[in-house]
This record gives sequence, C-alpha cells and structure tokens, in this order.
Amino acid sequence: MNGRVVVAALLTALLALLPVVYLYFIWPTVLAFVPMHYGASGVPDHFVDRIWLWNIVWYPALGFAVFTFLPQVHDGQSLFWSSSKQRQTRLVVVFALALPLTALIHRSSQNSRPGLLAPASSR
Repeated sequence: MNGRVVVAALLTALLALLPVVYLYFIWPTVLAFVPMHYGASGVPDHFVDRIWLWNIVWYPALGFAVFTFLPQVHDGQSLFWSSSKQRQTRLVVVFALALPLTALIHRSSQNSRPGLLAPASSR
C-alpha cells in the first residue's frame, strides 16, 4: 500500500467526520428545536428536537465505513485495497454526504427555536 492510498483514506475519514466535529463545537448554541424541513419559500415549516442533529450527523462516517470495509461482491475486496478510481468514487460519495449535511446542521442551528414546547407548525 503506497502513501497516496493512506492519504486518500485519511482525507476521506476526516471529511466523513466533519459534520460530527462541527456539531460538537456549535452544540451549546443550538436551541431546543431545529428545523427539519424548509418550504418552497425557504422558511422553516417543521421543527424537531435538537437531538435529531446527533442522529443524522453520523451518516457520512457510516458511508465511509461501508465503502471502506465491506467487501465488494464482484471481486471480494474492500474499497480500501481497490483501484484509484474506486477510492476517488468513495471520496466523492462521502463528500456528497458530508458537505450538505454540515450545511444543514449550520442552517438548522441558525434557525433553531427556544422553548420547551414544539412550535405550532410541527404539531
């Protein structure tokens, strides 16, 4: 295994953990309810408890683990030991999961609502 494979694997792992690290640092500023859905006008129209963010933040890391350690059906290798094209695909897929999820966490934290009761629009 050469150095490029290790660098690509580490870069992808760090990218997969980006939403987790970001949420860890902004958690104290996230209020009780965060938007789960935005309407066509861009205004939040459904809110959930803030713990929901911790439930979805692990998806990129889970995708990385699946793509790295589960064997491929056609040749019995994991992607970690496969061709550069497959490693590049793994990086793109994890990026496609991590970046929008981090943006969603950021937007949700900016639009979170205080209070103990759910907003009227989520009932």
